[in-house]
Amino acid sequence: MEIQASNGHSNTVTIFDLKTLKVLGTALTGNGPDAIIYDPASKRVFAFNRHGGDATAIDAASGKPVGKVLATPAIDWGMDAIAFDPGTGLAFSSNAYGTLTVVHEDTPQKFTPMGNVPTQRGARTMALDLKTHHIFLVTAEFEPTPWPTRERPGPWPRAIPGTFTLLVFWGVKLLYWRSIGSKEFSSGTLTPRMTC
Repeated sequence: MEIQASNGHSNTVTIFDLKTLKVLGTALTGNGPDAIIYDPASKRVFAFNRHGGDATAIDAASGKPVGKVLATPAIDWGMDAIAFDPGTGLAFSSNAYGTLTVVHEDTPQKFTPMGNVPTQRGARTMALDLKTHHIFLVTAEFEPTPWPTRERPGPWPRAIPGTFTLLVFWGVKLLYWRSIGSKEFSSGTLTPRMTC
């Protein structure tokens, strides 16, 4: 059995044998691969490239040490979590700057970016329910971003207590959101631009 690990500094995904931990080879990706996910149905590895603004689909079933790059569809900036729904053929990237990138697997050889659904700033932690096809994102409201320091060159703003928010999507359609705290969001704030 093979397993993959992303290497952000070398822009590669390493493929190695799970039993022996022997490196079988590497596959080139876009700039700064971070999150990766394997789809056992299509035997594809999806590497989402944090700095490149795209994703790389790799054919892991070829049996060759170096996987074949199938596509590099564009994704939005601030990628953090990824998920693939084999039931709908949709791959998702939740992005810290307030979008959910959706890519459709048209065929095992063709991937089409469907667009970026607006979510909310900071909604980068994601879970996917494969039975209901619901996507869950969580976030909060944030204080202003502090100035960079030597100790913290890329600071992230602190969450405001009592503003935890749960967003629930089906495909690319917002179904439900709930803000825990004193503020509620109007429907206009999170209206998705597309449905499927």
